[in-house]
Amino acid sequence: MTKQDATSVGLKLLGVYAILSFITQLRMFGWIVAALGHAESGAREYIPFAITTTVLLFHAALSYLLIVKGDRLAERLFPAQAEEAPQAPPESLVPAQTVGFSILGAYFVLHAIPNLANTISQFIALAGMPDVGRPLKSQLPPMIGNVIQLVLGVFLFFRARGLASLWHRLRVAGTGNGSGK
Repeated sequence: MTKQDATSVGLKLLGVYAILSFITQLRMFGWIVAALGHAESGAREYIPFAITTTVLLFHAALSYLLIVKGDRLAERLFPAQAEEAPQAPPESLVPAQTVGFSILGAYFVLHAIPNLANTISQFIALAGMPDVGRPLKSQLPPMIGNVIQLVLGVFLFFRARGLASLWHRLRVAGTGNGSGK
C-alpha cells in the first residue's frame, strides 16, 4: 500500500466520520428550529440557526469532498515520485507517520469546527440573559479548548511531513545506532 492509497483510505474514513457528525448535528438543528417557533421574532434568535445551518453545510461539503474527491486530494498531498531507493525499515515508517499526522490533524479540525460553532452560538444565545458575566464564564473554557484543538489540527495537517521526519530523527538519535539523518 502506497502513501497515496493509505491517505485516500484515511480521508474516506474521515468522510464517513463527517457524515456521522452531520447526523448528530441534525439533532441540535431540530432543537433550534423548534425553539424558533416559540421565540419572539428578533434577529438574536436567528443567529444560532444561521450558525448551525453553516455547520451542517460544512459537514455536507466536507463529506462530499473527502469521500468523492479523496483520491485526488491524496495525490495532491503526496505526489507520486520516481522509484525510490529501498529504505531501512525504521525510515520506511516516515511516510506512514506522515499520513497518520495528516489524518489526525484533519480529524482534529473536523471535530473542533462544529464544537466551536456550537459554543459560539450558545454564547450568543446566552448573551441576552440578565447576568452577562455568567455566559462568558461558562462558555469561555470550551471556546478556548476548541480554538486550541482547531489550531493543533491545522498545524498537524500542514506540518505532518516535518513532524514525521523530526520524530524519526529523534528516534534514531535516541537509540544511538544511526547517523541522525
